[in-house]
Amino acid sequence: MLNDTIEQNRLTCSLGDTSDGQETEDTLAAEMRRLEALLTDTSPMPDRMRASDLIETELFQVRAGIFTAHVESLCRALAHEGDLQPLLVLRRGGQAFLIDGRHRKRAYEQAGRGDSVPVVEFQGTPQEALLEGQRVNKLHTLAMTKDERMDCAWKLVKLDASGACRYTLKQIAAAGVSERQVTFMRRVLRELDDGFEHVRWKTAQRAHSKAPGREYTDDEIEEMMEAEATALADRMVRVFGTRYADRPEILARAIEQYAGRRTPELARILAERSHSDTEDEEDEFFDF
Repeated sequence: MLNDTIEQNRLTCSLGDTSDGQETEDTLAAEMRRLEALLTDTSPMPDRMRASDLIETELFQVRAGIFTAHVESLCRALAHEGDLQPLLVLRRGGQAFLIDGRHRKRAYEQAGRGDSVPVVEFQGTPQEALLEGQRVNKLHTLAMTKDERMDCAWKLVKLDASGACRYTLKQIAAAGVSERQVTFMRRVLRELDDGFEHVRWKTAQRAHSKAPGREYTDDEIEEMMEAEATALADRMVRVFGTRYADRPEILARAIEQYAGRRTPELARILAERSHSDTEDEEDEFFDF
């Protein structure tokens, strides 16, 4: 049954993530409603399926792309261990939608083993499947970047606002962002005329910042600076790993060369932040 209907529906399962980072207003909501309307499969679930039969949809996509190095690492693990962790799928209307395991799917295909991939079925609704996909992604060895966590939360905010789903503040924040950030996202969506058209949180935030007469509060400015700093730290970890975190002398010299004449200002900011963190810890300790 799965194989009979996959090909005719494959083109309708991909959400229009265009090159300019925008999508039609109701694309996410329409895809969610379409999946919700499909009948739940009650036939026996196979333990293995062909990789080509696993439909990938933007709705369940957590990461911005495929990381070749991670796929190659999984290929090596596949060669040594025989199998990787089963891919998580949602069965609806005679089709199997991939919730989690895009890199593992690529690894099986690259290793020439795409005809037999281990799978496990998610028992729940598409709305619950979206949350589960984000939850399990945070457990993988390939850590989600700040931008990926922000995009996941932004997707949930839009789906909730459209009425296609109902997600609480805590459920959205579980994507890996603060509840304050979720509140800010909801505000941005309300104030932007074309908010639903932005696939990426960064593009929505950029458009919001350019709105006429727009003024940010101190908390919003702090949140944006923290998000940018975390994104930069994520990129550094991807390039250098954590080896320089254990070599502060080398790291300090490199930053000094990079900062140049702004080094004294940087040192002052670091000292102020360190002092502030110490005061916060003392306040928490003596707060009876």
